[in-house]
Amino acid sequence: MTVRTDLNKAYERKVIGVIKEVVRKTAFNIDTDLVNMTPVDTGRAESNWLPSVNIPRGDTVGVGGKTAISPIIANVGIDDTIYIANNLPYIQRLNSGWSSQNTTPSWVEAAVQKNSAHMKRVIKEVTHGL
Repeated sequence: MTVRTDLNKAYERKVIGVIKEVVRKTAFNIDTDLVNMTPVDTGRAESNWLPSVNIPRGDTVGVGGKTAISPIIANVGIDDTIYIANNLPYIQRLNSGWSSQNTTPSWVEAAVQKNSAHMKRVIKEVTHGL
């Protein structure tokens, strides 16, 4: 083994590994926030936050048909894109404050911004000085 090989393995384990874990946790937290912030009448909108990797889902599911995010993002790579889609025709109206259960507009954007800002801070801390 060479010094270069050892350094590459250490970099993969310490930096890339940490970044992947932070990205997975961020996606999980965004998904959780979206579900928790979705106004609930029948539960259909709440059930339709559908995670995927590299290709956004274009389908919808019935009440209680939510796909768990953890197994989908378990092996996400550093070059992968995580999507959390909601394809119901009225999700944008809900996000605009249309529902009496949640009249706060732009809660989708708020969930993404809050968690993305945290992710960026953690990644900056991990990679500081590299």
